[in-house]
Amino acid sequence: MRGIVKFLEDVDEYKPTVPEAIVQHYLQLGGAATDDPRILKLVALATDHFLANIVKDAKSTGELRVGEKRPANGEEQEYTLTMEDVAEALRGRGVKISKCASYSVDEN
Repeated sequence: MRGIVKFLEDVDEYKPTVPEAIVQHYLQLGGAATDDPRILKLVALATDHFLANIVKDAKSTGELRVGEKRPANGEEQEYTLTMEDVAEALRGRGVKISKCASYSVDEN
């Protein structure tokens, strides 16, 4: 029981990446409205965890895409996160995304 109390205290101090107002908005859109700040923080924490895993998976996908080429000086290579890498990471978690149809505006 002490572990749960400590966890909830830590959650109260946590500053989520996604603001609680945005979490509350999307919970309302999904039909799960709440004003309980503990619930909002827990959902924000779960959202942060999900996003962190997506970024980690996308980075791994990018590393595989460009190969394991290490610079001669032994430093770690930096990777540019691409939409394709993120899309692949999301697909691995059951989220399918597709490109929007592009259009151009004739300025004449």
